[in-house]
Amino acid sequence: MLQSKSIFALLFSLLLVSPLALGQTPTAPSPVKKTKAAKKKKAAAPAPVVIEAPDSMPLEKATSTPPESNSSSEYLKFNVDSAPAPTDPRPAMQFSDPGESAPGTPRPEYTETTPDAVAFKTYPGYPKHQAGLYVKPSTLSSSWSYGGSTYNFRSPTLALGTGYRIQINPLWSMELDYMHYSMNLEAGVVLPFRFLASTTSFDDYSVKGNYCYIGKTSYYRKICPGFQIGNEGYPILNFVQGTSTNLNLSKVQDIIIGVNADYQEPFADKFLFKAIIGFNYGTGLGNSGYLTSKSNYSYYGDAGAEWSVTEHNIIQVFAEYRLRTAQISGQVGNITDKWDTKSSLLGAKIGYMRSW
Repeated sequence: MLQSKSIFALLFSLLLVSPLALGQTPTAPSPVKKTKAAKKKKAAAPAPVVIEAPDSMPLEKATSTPPESNSSSEYLKFNVDSAPAPTDPRPAMQFSDPGESAPGTPRPEYTETTPDAVAFKTYPGYPKHQAGLYVKPSTLSSSWSYGGSTYNFRSPTLALGTGYRIQINPLWSMELDYMHYSMNLEAGVVLPFRFLASTTSFDDYSVKGNYCYIGKTSYYRKICPGFQIGNEGYPILNFVQGTSTNLNLSKVQDIIIGVNADYQEPFADKFLFKAIIGFNYGTGLGNSGYLTSKSNYSYYGDAGAEWSVTEHNIIQVFAEYRLRTAQISGQVGNITDKWDTKSSLLGAKIGYMRSW
């Protein structure tokens, strides 16, 4: 009982010293008053920055709202719609005709009239060269007509040759060719003539040039028309000097000019098919002996393949056919020698070419 009284006495004493007991009304803490300097600092907003630039690089003044005040970077806005004024002291290039010229004056050519593909055309890796040797086994069949009689002649022969080819660029090429061979005539009698055993040799050489049209699907598909100039021989019969019945084998070497066309087509890996047709016409110049060529023309065709064993080594195998018609005549003493000859040659060509 005494303890409960003491507790109530303690609570009553605390109430007496509280603010309510003292008659005061509790209030919230007063806010911190801002000074005049702080108010002035807040009122002073950052002014827009204006950049003055020379006439050659105009700028647009920054009149839009600047970034927040807590950013220290300057806010600039450039006028990108205009280009800087040129500073090159050289005069501007002109790509147009300045005006009419006097009559008869050639029109000037401007740079713009030259296509880039022509002005800067080049062919890396050219020119290309090929040189080699070949053998040509063949059989010549001839018929000679004299005084209304015809005499047939056949002779197998083996020709040896060498050639050089330069491919100037993918379109133009040149070739040099030399070939040596011999023919034999066996002894025989066909009245009223006696044919004596005899041998004659030939040396043919030529220069050939071609321009190629290249196929759209492959660089190796080409057709190449061209020309040919050279010295070409063919066998004939003539009378042994001082006789009118004895004949031996001789030749006529004639300067020829001709046209030809080459065609090539790839048909397998490292294999190239080639075909050649041509026509040669004898000029009657460079004849040997007393006989003169009155007319001489020939047709020929070759077909075969080239095998590129390696990048620099090529094997050639071709078949060849030639047909010739010629008329020759000459005077020996009181004998007028006039012959008509027709011949055909069938052979093969096997060769090796080195390329670099």
